[in-house]
Amino acid sequence: MHRLAACACLLTFAALLGAALLGAVLPTATPLAPSAAAQGGDEGEMAETLFRAGQRELREGKAAAAEAAWQNALVLDPGHVNAHLALAALYLPGNPAAAAEHLEHARELRPASDQIHYLLGEALEAEGKVNEAMAAYRQAIHYNAANVVANRRLRGILRRLRAQQGVIERASEAFWGSPSLATLTLFGQMLLREGESQQALAELEEIRSRLPALPEVNLWIARVHRREGSLAGEIEAYRAYLAQQGRSAAVRLALVQRLLEAHHYREADRALVPLLAPRGQEPPRLDKPEQGRTAFLHSRLLAARGQIAEVGSLLLAASALDHEPAAIAAAFAQDTAAYPGAGSLWLALARWRQGRDQMPGAIDALRRAGLEDARLRGQAREALHAILAAAPGQTQARLALGELALAQGDRAGALAQLERIPAGDHADARAALLQGLIYRGQGDLERSLDAFLRYVFAFPDRGGMTYARGNLAWEIGNRAAAVAIWQERPDVLVDYPDALGRLAEQLQASADSARELDARQRLREATPQDLVNRERLGALLLQAKRAEEALQEWAYVADQRPGDFDLLTRIAELHLERGDLDAAMAALRRAEQVQELGLRQTELLARYLHRQGNAREALPLYWQVYQAQPDHPDLPAALPELVLKAPATAEMRLVAARMAESTGRAAVAIELLEDLLRLHPETEDARTRLAGLYLAQNLPEEAERVLAPLGGQMGGGAPARLAMLRMVADAQQRLGRRAALAVTLEQLQALEPANLDYRLRRGLLLVDLERYAEAVPLLTGVTIPPPEASRVRWALALGLARLERRAEAIAQLEAALMQDADLAPARKLMIDLLLAERRWQALPPHLEWWIAHNPTDDVARYNLVTAYLRLFDAAAARPHYLALLRINPARARSLALYFK
Repeated sequence: MHRLAACACLLTFAALLGAALLGAVLPTATPLAPSAAAQGGDEGEMAETLFRAGQRELREGKAAAAEAAWQNALVLDPGHVNAHLALAALYLPGNPAAAAEHLEHARELRPASDQIHYLLGEALEAEGKVNEAMAAYRQAIHYNAANVVANRRLRGILRRLRAQQGVIERASEAFWGSPSLATLTLFGQMLLREGESQQALAELEEIRSRLPALPEVNLWIARVHRREGSLAGEIEAYRAYLAQQGRSAAVRLALVQRLLEAHHYREADRALVPLLAPRGQEPPRLDKPEQGRTAFLHSRLLAARGQIAEVGSLLLAASALDHEPAAIAAAFAQDTAAYPGAGSLWLALARWRQGRDQMPGAIDALRRAGLEDARLRGQAREALHAILAAAPGQTQARLALGELALAQGDRAGALAQLERIPAGDHADARAALLQGLIYRGQGDLERSLDAFLRYVFAFPDRGGMTYARGNLAWEIGNRAAAVAIWQERPDVLVDYPDALGRLAEQLQASADSARELDARQRLREATPQDLVNRERLGALLLQAKRAEEALQEWAYVADQRPGDFDLLTRIAELHLERGDLDAAMAALRRAEQVQELGLRQTELLARYLHRQGNAREALPLYWQVYQAQPDHPDLPAALPELVLKAPATAEMRLVAARMAESTGRAAVAIELLEDLLRLHPETEDARTRLAGLYLAQNLPEEAERVLAPLGGQMGGGAPARLAMLRMVADAQQRLGRRAALAVTLEQLQALEPANLDYRLRRGLLLVDLERYAEAVPLLTGVTIPPPEASRVRWALALGLARLERRAEAIAQLEAALMQDADLAPARKLMIDLLLAERRWQALPPHLEWWIAHNPTDDVARYNLVTAYLRLFDAAAARPHYLALLRINPARARSLALYFK
């Protein structure tokens, strides 16, 4: 009936599309496969051939064949518009979403076709996307104003919307006229029944903002989000409700269930805590269904996080409180598959099955409980004995008791049970194998051989005997022989998954990866629910460079064990290696909901968010990496960039600036520190670091500006203040602010009295400032290292000279010139002082040196001639007089009388 309806629908649409959609039909009766079509011409022609063949198939009522032909046409030519349109018409009655997809492709190929826009509108309308449908109808009318059908459909939607809007408006007026829980209920029902989701949300959001004391509006918002399939919106609405009405157990349970569906296990745990009774305290007041649901959801939370110890008892409690049996059965099935080694879970499953009179399943679960957990064997055996007491014919229970006794080393007890299993019983084969092992251990080879033969011949077919022979070799400890037997015919092992599992384990132990991979693939086909096998299979596929298949295996396991943190992080890392950042992000987000990410996972998540440009979320993660590993290689590049883009603390900005500076990005470091000081002007460390950067960039004005608010004072003790004052001094010196520099040097000297450099620098500066009385004490009585000694002595001599302490000044100059005979300022000052003191005898050597370095200095020549004349040495004076005649005859004439 569905296909006939589709045929009729397509013929109707053909009338609208015109003759082009129903062109001449080729005589071919069956659709051509692409490979066959490709032999008869180019791909476009073959696609057209397939399209026409599909038309013929549809006319004959063969909708599936028509669909296949049109799909093949699109494989050959994705731009075949008529094939898209034909498929859209075929899909529209039952699958409007698929129809809309093809019509979207057709619209891209022929954007000006009013018929395509119209058909797209009809598909969207069928999906319930009314606004998008109206837009499509309007486009159809835009390209063809005579499109009567599009006009009619558009008017019909508008009329319905006006009618709905009128109803909603009246309901809104009724609510706002008397806002209460009762009127909210009526209004909410109307919005859900008549309104579009976006309109309903807008109305409800307005109520929430204007009437915050009406928390029930959040529940209506949750219902709208549920209708739209928005899990995140529904969760947020429940959170908002519970923020005001935290005692509502029903809403809390709904929130927990949605959080579990979203894999938000850590938050689900926090949400469930108020409904759980702390030890030694009264449980919260819940009705029976709420108690059952609480126990069930608690079990789902613990199972998801791998905390399996209490899961079985919680499921039993939920069952006792009449929780849905189907949900509990599904939970037991999922958990035992995910955690097959959890004995407590098998024991709980056995009790549940017993309570539902499912004895075979209960016996198997008791057997598994005792074999998986030695601590539970006693309980399992007691339960099995009770079953036998009530039903002596339960041979599976005897077999289970024999296995458990044997596991405990009780061979006699095992034989007592196994020998009572009748020959030919369905449990006899396994019982014979176990008896044979016991007899062999007792040294009774004849009875052992009889039991083993009975076991092997219990399998009449060749495949079963291959299994039994290998199994026998395995049980007696000859693993190599078992593998050899099973490898003879591995195909038969699909019917014996326990043998496949043992074979895979042995191949894994012998590091035979290729054959292990084959065995595990066969085991997956036999028992797809074996998660241990599929997880190992994923690792083998990855090792074989088949990453896509490995991911499929691991994804299946992760769906069954959603709280497997290690597996989720391995999946994330593999996605990252393949460059699939979105999938890696999804896996890491799921892992984060199970437990806090470790350093490696945090780093991966931070790197992903950084690459995606999500600085706001990446920054706190990189900061966690920094706190755990400050020298992590990603940090110097990532942290400065992220801090510039996202809200950050003062410490983050300072660390980022330091990293930028250490990697030579001074401009970035400066920008970070400037931002930091705008937000946190009290951060002194940032000021000094920024000033240092500006000084390194030879920008002393900026350094001085940054340091000015400190006013020479700084917290953090003397070392911090010293560093700051040194930079202030550096900036002042570069800017030539000599008076201010003198003050700064005084402050530095006070902090470090033993530092000779500050004393000498300040003394020299005060000399330069002509503050000689302050300078002389600073430069007196200090031992100065040779490179600076002569210059300091000269400065001290200048200060002494200006204070009229000429003799002391001359003594300092003599010492300075002994250390540096070529110190011209010292020579000049010495000459001036000797002239002032009229010490003619000492003058000539200094004047001779000066003239040798300044031969055109007529004043020095004049003074030297005068000095020699006063010493009555005209012969020494004559050459200098003659030179003075050449340099400055007017000055020389005053001395001519002495040389006639």
